[in-house]
Amino acid sequence: DALPISDGTTHALIASLTGLQVGTLDVGADRSGAIVTLAAGGAGAPGRNGYAIAGSVAVAQMRNTITAEVDDVASLTATGAVTVEAHDKLTNVLVAGAAAVGGKAGIGVGVAVGLIDDSTTARISGSSVAHSGDVSVKASNDAQTVSVAAALGVATGTSTAVGLAGTFSVNMVESQTTAEIVDSTLANNSASDGDIVVNATDDQGIVSFSGAFAAGRTAGFGIAMSLNFLTMATRATIRNSDTGDSSKKAQSLTVKARTDGEVVAIAASGAGGEKAALAGSVALTKSSGITAASVTGGSTLRTRGAILIDASEGHSAFAFAGAGAVSQKAAVGASVALNLVSDTVRAQVSASTLDSSAGAATVQVGTDDDLNGIALAGAGAQSFAAGGSVVVNTFGGTLEALVDTASIGGSITGSSVSGKTGVTVKAVDD
Repeated sequence: DALPISDGTTHALIASLTGLQVGTLDVGADRSGAIVTLAAGGAGAPGRNGYAIAGSVAVAQMRNTITAEVDDVASLTATGAVTVEAHDKLTNVLVAGAAAVGGKAGIGVGVAVGLIDDSTTARISGSSVAHSGDVSVKASNDAQTVSVAAALGVATGTSTAVGLAGTFSVNMVESQTTAEIVDSTLANNSASDGDIVVNATDDQGIVSFSGAFAAGRTAGFGIAMSLNFLTMATRATIRNSDTGDSSKKAQSLTVKARTDGEVVAIAASGAGGEKAALAGSVALTKSSGITAASVTGGSTLRTRGAILIDASEGHSAFAFAGAGAVSQKAAVGASVALNLVSDTVRAQVSASTLDSSAGAATVQVGTDDDLNGIALAGAGAQSFAAGGSVVVNTFGGTLEALVDTASIGGSITGSSVSGKTGVTVKAVDD
């Protein structure tokens, strides 16, 4: 058995300063590399009445926190760009394999379980920033989880020999990716530069394989399951912040959140026996969460150029389940492939003012999910054979592009969005 537990923190911080003068400022936190968890088991009892049992369990529990932050700097002056970025690029690999060959019974079981909780944050908070270049606050999660579970069970001895193989590849992944500017002032001293960009991107991925094969002189039973759950919260936010007086306008403003979760689940099983054979496979992907881009909390942001508040997601899910059973008397093969997606996508301006003096202002959301499921099942026998497969693809969720009011300190304050060349509020479902 392999049971690694990782609890890691990566933190880049500038905090609690009365003054800081720089040319350019780069604050970056990055986590990368690979963690491999491997478990293998084997057993052999080839005698006529021998029992062989092999099992392996690979479990990886990861909790990773990556933060880049500028906090409580009373006066930060930069003649160039200010960049605050946090990135998660960790790859987690799990492999569990088992093989058993016995006379009377051969039993192989492989289990791979990934429990992942990632938090990636880039933030400017409680600070006053005078800049002559771009201000960029970016958080991205590009972590990947790969799990493989495989098992073989063979029994060749007596007339009551039974082969059994079972595999379970289970992944539960949660991620929070946040880019934000909070309780801060960003005053632009440049007449031509000075874009403000707040960008959160989550491209978390899971690839899961589960394979089981069982053969017995009398009967064989093979079961394979690949179960994957991905929960993502991606947020780009400006809250209770401003660009100072009207002469300190930013060149442009972009607040953008994008979720691109990708899950691939493959389950394959096979079984053979003279009297009975049963093979079953289940492949499941389930993705859910929230993607939000927002300007809230009484923010006042003025620009010379375009303003874009954009939230979008594009989940990609592929589930394949295959099963085959062969017997002289009775054989059954069954497979199920499921893709379940539910997400809330929101672009919002609440109780705040956005003003572009020479460009357009756009508040928009979009989605472009891609779900694919394949299930194959076959059975062959002289007396009785049955094969069945089911594919289910479902998508549900909410798309919201909002300019609204909010309650702040007990009072109702309205939002204002203005653009010299136009204002667009748009929701698109592709």
